Amino acid sequence: MSNKQSHFHPLLMIPTVLEITHEVLDASQEQLGNMKRAKDEPYLLDDHIIHRSLNMYEEQNRDSDFFLQQCSMWKQEKLTDLQLKQVQEIENSTQMLRKVNDQLLSILNYCKDFTINKILEKGEMELALDVLTGKIPRPKI
Repeated sequence: MSNKQSHFHPLLMIPTVLEITHEVLDASQEQLGNMKRAKDEPYLLDDHIIHRSLNMYEEQNRDSDFFLQQCSMWKQEKLTDLQLKQVQEIENSTQMLRKVNDQLLSILNYCKDFTINKILEKGEMELALDVLTGKIPRPKI
């Protein structure tokens, strides 16, 4: 990330950055739909998926700061109407991405305590008690 902070892009990169922000937002929105479903069955996930996803969405949120800084830099330039519209769209997509990623992070943080790895670490009695008391979601049949 630190390399990105020191390297701002010229105006000709606006369309490329716009496309990137749209693609990343679309992917995160798709993953949010998947994770909303997985929240009811977190035992289908493993620790590796959870930790990898947490790291990725946290990094995307940090990267969003760079994109917003880049937009601020571009807005100090003389922009055409189209460029200004595109920069504003990058800002909007980036802010939406942050919101989607925050929702993903919330779900992932919930699910991390109920992964298949966590369930397999439990003894039979502890697992039965956790399921019966509602501490662990019941498997869907």
